[in-house]
This record gives sequence, structure tokens and C-alpha cells, in this order.
Amino acid sequence: APNTANWRYEEGCSVRNGEAQYYTNNRRENARVEGGKLILEARKETFGDCKYTSASLVSWGKVVHRYGRFEMRAKIDARNGSWPAFWTLGESGEWPSNGEIDIMEFYNSRIHANVAWGTETRWSAKWDSQNKLVSELGTNWANNFHVWRMEWTPEFINLYVDDILMNTTDVRQTINGSISNIRNPFQQGHYILVNQAIGGNNGGDPSNTTFPIRYEVDYVRVYQKGNCKLDCNWQEGGTATLDNCLRCVGGTTGLTPCVLSCTGNMLTNPGFETGGLSNWTGWGTRSASTTAAFSGTIGVQVGDGSLERVVSVQANTKYTLKTKGRKAGGGGYILGVKESGAAETFVRKDNNVWQDMEHTFTTGNSTTARIYFYNPDAGTAYGDDFNLQQAGCFVTSLPDDNTESQAFKLFPNPSNNSFELSVTEAGNLEIYTYTGSFLDKIEISKTIRYGDDLQSGTYFIHYRSENTSKVFTWLKL
Repeated sequence: APNTANWRYEEGCSVRNGEAQYYTNNRRENARVEGGKLILEARKETFGDCKYTSASLVSWGKVVHRYGRFEMRAKIDARNGSWPAFWTLGESGEWPSNGEIDIMEFYNSRIHANVAWGTETRWSAKWDSQNKLVSELGTNWANNFHVWRMEWTPEFINLYVDDILMNTTDVRQTINGSISNIRNPFQQGHYILVNQAIGGNNGGDPSNTTFPIRYEVDYVRVYQKGNCKLDCNWQEGGTATLDNCLRCVGGTTGLTPCVLSCTGNMLTNPGFETGGLSNWTGWGTRSASTTAAFSGTIGVQVGDGSLERVVSVQANTKYTLKTKGRKAGGGGYILGVKESGAAETFVRKDNNVWQDMEHTFTTGNSTTARIYFYNPDAGTAYGDDFNLQQAGCFVTSLPDDNTESQAFKLFPNPSNNSFELSVTEAGNLEIYTYTGSFLDKIEISKTIRYGDDLQSGTYFIHYRSENTSKVFTWLKL
């Protein structure tokens, strides 16, 4: 049976969308693990008030994630009446204000990729929907396994099938109607649903389809980014990047190779989600507020005053302080540091929409410093997602084009065997382990397949040509 640590069963006849099946609970005929694959099998048989049986697995109450890569490898039944899906729902709020992401749906001869959120009318959704005919995807497509994935960040949701981008949704614009107490449903945790529906509003007429209908799932995976930094002690006081680190690997410069190490945000309660203004002090008018949220449900707003916090630091050390900020009512706002054993320093912005704000400072002979978010003018300053880390190796995520872009594409990633890399200009590839050990150097003219002989693990793939230097990370399972 499916692992009960991750999955529970939906149960009932026609649980949504006028569907024709009864979702059974822990019934092997409808849901089982067989040969390393999850089999969801719809059968034509009377069960309760329904003429068909099937299964729906959900991770609600067991596994919930916010942001990351959600991926499934599966083979679906693309006949009339079949309505398989791989999708997510927000853990809080009623539909559609909780948010729905259809990473994969099939019905009426098409693969669908949809995102939905709330409007001013209860149970009426705003849809961002795209689809493709199965016949457009290739000969014998429905008889093979395919990979569906979602890349979900605080800014965008990208939905793919077999590395074909199906849909892109700007998460910054997915704002619920005023009837919901959830501002943005895609800035909360979501749970996963994997189900095989029959008929209903969209699935088509199953009466002439031969049963059973099988939905075979090889895997469902979720990957999430750590809050990592690059420990590049060879570049003391510098602004290290992964690409710069790899330039020194292999003894070409005689410098110490770089090592990836995870530290995380030095600030507790950085987004005010768990404790309001707990651990923060200051003066004047300031409060935790739902109207001040950039992500999650809570942020901070500062009127005539300053939000402050004393933090432990190392003496004579460089740090980077970041936040998301905006200003309403004119004027600007300030992010700064004082009482660090060095002169007070700060940066100022005047934007009226959410933007990144960053300030790098160096401490003096002190082991504490006071950081602050200050509104010196009229109006209200809003802040969220404060982050403090030691500078020089500050990396919250790899570049957006780390794995693919219009000019460069490394796929599949992750992979069980090898990857394929396509480039636009002849050059060289250098392969390094996760700890920076040099493995191989090979030439590439346009496309290359590599990695069959490598062991499982994370690798850095450094591509260099006359005009370009790029670094990819690749995970071999």
C-alpha cells in the first residue's frame, strides 16, 4: 500500500466536479505499490452510489511544502473518460482562495497546466490556464512515461512536461479577492493530490472505454533550496560567487578550493509569521500586520518610528543585511546598522512597490550590532523577510539560468543516469564534485551527453567558451 507517513485517501462518491467514480479507502484494487510504481486503477464496478471505483491520494495533514521543485514521472491513460491529475491545494482557506496548481491534468485529448486563485465571488476562480493536444506531443506519446514538474518561487510558478514549458504564472499578481482573509494563496504551504477521476464535468464519457484505466506513477518528488552560503576563504573580504569559486579549483591558481556549507539566516522571526514583533524592538509607531506581508501572511509596518534589533556578530567582519520593502504615502525608508563598533551606515529607498533592499557593512571591535528599519518621512514603510548573513559568500539561491535558459539547457536534472547539455558556442566542460575536486575536462561543440559513469551525488558543471563562462549544478540520483 502507499506509505501512510506521506499519503492519506480521499473517500466518497463523486467528491468533486460531478465525477463518476467512488474514491475508495485503502483498497488494493484501486491503489497499490507494484514493481516500484504506484498504480491508481479505475474499475467499472458499482460501489455505493457510483458505477466506477478509483483512488485519490493526498498529502494533506502529512506533507506540506511552500516553494520548490515538484516533480512526477508517470504514464497516464489518455482515453475518453479518463481524468488523471497531479496537483496541489493550499493548506488554509476554502477553494479557490486557498490556491490550486494543476501541474498535470489530462482530459478531452489534452494535457492541461493551470493555476487558480480567488475572486470577489465565493467559489469562483481566476484561472491562468494552458493546454496542448496529446497529438502535438509526439507519436505513441500516451504509451510512455513522462516527467511533469513545477518550479515554484516567491515570484513565479513554471509548469513543464518533459522540459516543455507549459505555463508561467506571476505569483506577485495572484491576489485573492477581498472576501478572502488570505492575500496570496501561493505564499502559503500546499499539499499534493494524485488522483484518477472518471467522467465528470471535463473527463468525457467513459461508457465506451474498456476498463480498467491505469495511472502508473514512478515517483513523486519535492526539492527545496537551502539557505546556503559559499565558504570561499581564499577570497577573504571579497564577494564570492559559485562561478568565481570554481575558477580557483584544480590548482590553477594555487588557492584553496571552495567548499559549500549551509548556515542560514542569523535572524529568528525574520518574517514575523510566528511571533509578531517578538525579538524586535524600536521606537515610535510600528506593528506586525497582514497588510504589510510580502510573503506569508504577516509583515511589519512602520509609521513615525523605527524597527530595531540587537544581533550578535563577530568583530571586524563584513555582513550583508537584506529585506523586502516598500513605502506608501511618499518619502523614503532606511535600512541600516549602528552600535557595531564602527560608524553608522545605511541605505535609503523611495519605491512604492515591493523591491529588494540590501546593505553590506563591516563591524568594528564589537560583538553586537543594532540593525534597524526606519521611516524618516510621512506615510508608512512596509518590510518583510529580513535576512542577515556573513558577507562575501552570501548566496540565497543559484542564478535563475543555473539549469536552463534560451541559450543553455541542461536536462534532465536530476537524473538517474546522464545529462544532456546544449550550448550555442564551442567550448570546454569542467566537471567537479560537490566539494570542489576536479574530475574531468571535455570539449563541447553543440550538444553533449555525460555522466553515466559518475556515482550518485551533486556535481558542478563549468562551461567555458571564448565569450561565456557559466556554472550548472547537476544532481545524479
